[in-house]
Amino acid sequence: MVDAPFLGEGVYLRFNLNDMVEVEEVFGTEWWMLALGRLEAGEREQTVPAKLVDHLLKVGAKKNGERVAVDIEALDLPRVYRPLMEAISLATAGVPFDDLVAKIQARAAKAEEELKAEEERRANPPKPDPSSKGSGSGPTAQGSGRTNSGG
Repeated sequence: MVDAPFLGEGVYLRFNLNDMVEVEEVFGTEWWMLALGRLEAGEREQTVPAKLVDHLLKVGAKKNGERVAVDIEALDLPRVYRPLMEAISLATAGVPFDDLVAKIQARAAKAEEELKAEEERRANPPKPDPSSKGSGSGPTAQGSGRTNSGG
Protein backbone atom coordinates (compact mmCIF):
# COMPACT_ATOMS: atom_id res chain seq x y z
CA MET A 1 0.00 0.00 0.00
CA VAL A 2 1.33 3.40 -1.01
CA ASP A 3 -0.22 6.51 0.49
CA ALA A 4 -1.50 8.89 -2.20
CA PRO A 5 -2.92 11.96 -0.43
CA PHE A 6 -2.68 13.96 -3.67
CA LEU A 7 -5.56 11.76 -4.90
CA GLY A 8 -7.70 12.65 -1.88
CA GLU A 9 -7.77 12.30 1.86
CA GLY A 10 -7.17 8.70 2.95
CA VAL A 11 -6.54 7.50 -0.62
CA TYR A 12 -3.79 4.99 -1.33
CA LEU A 13 -2.54 2.90 -4.25
CA ARG A 14 -2.68 -0.87 -3.98
CA PHE A 15 -3.03 -3.67 -6.50
CA ASN A 16 -4.47 -6.96 -5.31
CA LEU A 17 -4.63 -10.11 -7.42
CA ASN A 18 -8.01 -9.26 -8.96
CA ASP A 19 -6.72 -5.79 -9.84
CA MET A 20 -3.67 -7.26 -11.52
CA VAL A 21 -5.82 -9.67 -13.55
CA GLU A 22 -7.95 -6.75 -14.68
CA VAL A 23 -4.91 -4.75 -15.79
CA GLU A 24 -3.51 -7.87 -17.50
CA GLU A 25 -6.71 -8.20 -19.54
CA VAL A 26 -6.13 -4.71 -20.97
CA PHE A 27 -2.32 -4.53 -21.27
CA GLY A 28 -1.24 -8.20 -21.49
CA THR A 29 0.59 -10.59 -19.22
CA GLU A 30 3.70 -8.44 -19.04
CA TRP A 31 1.69 -5.36 -18.03
CA TRP A 32 3.75 -4.70 -14.92
CA MET A 33 7.02 -4.54 -16.89
CA LEU A 34 5.38 -2.26 -19.44
CA ALA A 35 3.95 -0.06 -16.70
CA LEU A 36 7.14 0.13 -14.65
CA GLY A 37 9.23 0.86 -17.73
CA ARG A 38 6.90 3.56 -19.02
CA LEU A 39 6.44 5.15 -15.60
CA GLU A 40 10.17 5.13 -14.88
CA ALA A 41 10.92 6.68 -18.28
CA GLY A 42 8.08 9.13 -17.72
CA GLU A 43 9.63 10.22 -14.48
CA ARG A 44 12.63 11.42 -16.51
CA GLU A 45 10.77 12.62 -19.60
CA GLN A 46 7.57 13.76 -17.86
CA THR A 47 5.38 11.81 -20.24
CA VAL A 48 3.53 8.52 -19.92
CA PRO A 49 0.60 7.27 -22.02
CA ALA A 50 -2.53 8.69 -20.38
CA LYS A 51 -4.49 5.48 -21.04
CA LEU A 52 -1.99 3.52 -18.94
CA VAL A 53 -2.02 5.98 -16.03
CA ASP A 54 -5.81 6.33 -16.18
CA HIS A 55 -6.36 2.56 -16.06
CA LEU A 56 -3.82 2.02 -13.28
CA LEU A 57 -5.46 4.73 -11.18
CA LYS A 58 -8.98 3.36 -11.85
CA VAL A 59 -7.90 -0.05 -10.63
CA GLY A 60 -5.35 0.80 -7.94
CA ALA A 61 -6.65 3.96 -6.21
CA LYS A 62 -8.52 2.96 -3.06
CA LYS A 63 -9.90 4.25 0.17
CA ASN A 64 -10.98 1.92 2.97
CA GLY A 65 -10.48 -1.06 0.62
CA GLU A 66 -12.80 0.29 -2.07
CA ARG A 67 -11.88 1.80 -5.41
CA VAL A 68 -12.23 5.55 -5.69
CA ALA A 69 -12.83 7.62 -8.79
CA VAL A 70 -9.84 9.70 -9.84
CA ASP A 71 -10.17 12.63 -12.20
CA ILE A 72 -7.03 12.23 -14.30
CA GLU A 73 -7.59 15.66 -15.87
CA ALA A 74 -7.20 17.33 -12.48
CA LEU A 75 -3.89 15.62 -11.68
CA ASP A 76 -0.31 16.66 -12.10
CA LEU A 77 0.47 13.34 -13.79
CA PRO A 78 4.22 13.25 -13.13
CA ARG A 79 3.36 13.35 -9.44
CA VAL A 80 1.66 9.95 -9.66
CA TYR A 81 4.42 8.11 -11.54
CA ARG A 82 6.61 7.20 -8.55
CA PRO A 83 3.72 6.16 -6.26
CA LEU A 84 2.33 3.97 -9.05
CA MET A 85 5.76 2.38 -9.55
CA GLU A 86 5.97 1.68 -5.82
CA ALA A 87 2.49 0.13 -5.69
CA ILE A 88 3.11 -2.05 -8.75
CA SER A 89 6.51 -3.18 -7.46
CA LEU A 90 5.07 -4.04 -4.04
CA ALA A 91 2.21 -5.97 -5.64
CA THR A 92 4.28 -7.94 -8.13
CA ALA A 93 7.65 -8.38 -6.39
CA GLY A 94 6.93 -7.59 -2.75
CA VAL A 95 9.65 -4.96 -2.57
CA PRO A 96 9.87 -1.20 -3.15
CA PHE A 97 10.69 -0.11 -6.69
CA ASP A 98 14.31 0.91 -6.01
CA ASP A 99 14.97 -2.47 -4.37
CA LEU A 100 13.45 -4.24 -7.37
CA VAL A 101 15.68 -2.25 -9.73
CA ALA A 102 18.73 -3.09 -7.61
CA LYS A 103 17.85 -6.81 -7.71
CA ILE A 104 17.36 -6.73 -11.47
CA GLN A 105 20.64 -4.87 -11.98
CA ALA A 106 22.49 -7.32 -9.74
CA ARG A 107 21.07 -10.28 -11.67
CA ALA A 108 21.98 -8.65 -14.97
CA ALA A 109 25.54 -7.96 -13.77
CA LYS A 110 25.92 -11.56 -12.60
CA ALA A 111 24.57 -12.89 -15.89
CA GLU A 112 26.96 -10.64 -17.79
CA GLU A 113 29.91 -11.87 -15.72
CA GLU A 114 28.90 -15.49 -16.34
CA LEU A 115 28.56 -14.84 -20.07
CA LYS A 116 32.00 -13.21 -20.21
CA ALA A 117 33.52 -16.13 -18.30
CA GLU A 118 31.90 -18.61 -20.69
CA GLU A 119 33.14 -16.64 -23.71
CA GLU A 120 36.63 -16.63 -22.19
CA ARG A 121 36.50 -20.42 -21.66
CA ARG A 122 35.41 -20.95 -25.26
CA ALA A 123 38.06 -18.60 -26.63
CA ASN A 124 40.79 -20.23 -24.54
CA PRO A 125 39.93 -23.89 -24.01
CA PRO A 126 42.20 -25.82 -21.67
CA LYS A 127 45.13 -27.38 -23.47
CA PRO A 128 45.57 -31.14 -23.06
CA ASP A 129 48.28 -32.18 -20.66
CA PRO A 130 51.04 -33.78 -22.79
CA SER A 131 52.08 -36.02 -19.91
CA SER A 132 48.70 -37.75 -19.90
CA LYS A 133 48.89 -38.69 -23.60
CA GLY A 134 48.84 -42.42 -24.12
CA SER A 135 48.34 -43.20 -20.45
CA GLY A 136 45.68 -45.72 -21.27
CA SER A 137 42.98 -43.82 -19.41
CA GLY A 138 40.69 -43.52 -22.42
CA PRO A 139 39.05 -46.28 -24.45
CA THR A 140 40.83 -47.42 -27.59
CA ALA A 141 39.65 -49.67 -30.37
CA GLN A 142 41.97 -52.38 -29.15
CA GLY A 143 41.24 -52.06 -25.46
CA SER A 144 37.57 -51.22 -25.56
CA GLY A 145 36.42 -54.70 -24.78
CA ARG A 146 34.33 -54.82 -27.95
CA THR A 147 34.46 -57.77 -30.25
CA ASN A 148 33.24 -58.09 -33.76
CA SER A 149 31.55 -61.41 -33.82
CA GLY A 150 29.84 -60.71 -37.09
CA GLY A 151 26.28 -60.66 -36.91
